[in-house]
Amino acid sequence: MLLVPSPINSFRVRVKISDDKDRKLYLDASVQIRKGAGIRISVSAPFWIINKTSLPLVFKQEGASADNAGQFDENEVGRVVSPLLFSLYDPDASPTIQARIETGFHKDGNPSVSG
Repeated sequence: MLLVPSPINSFRVRVKISDDKDRKLYLDASVQIRKGAGIRISVSAPFWIINKTSLPLVFKQEGASADNAGQFDENEVGRVVSPLLFSLYDPDASPTIQARIETGFHKDGNPSVSG
């Protein structure tokens, strides 16, 4: 629920949501109130990641202990066609993003190069 005091015309707020695995995603919300025109609410993520490689990639913030919110079994098999909404949720960790190939891609856990 969002309560808006009457003299305010517009504002921005950071919203914290969690996925089913309790991983956090921070979204930015912009609320514009126009008298006689209604309320306009825009919600966005700081980053959108689109995997066009068809590789099963999973992303996380470097130094963070877990993968980022919104990544599930379909990410592990490379079948995701929608953008991943991504935010840096650990202010003490690096602002760098890491990508890994899903855990089952290399059965022994070690990548190999064929030549």
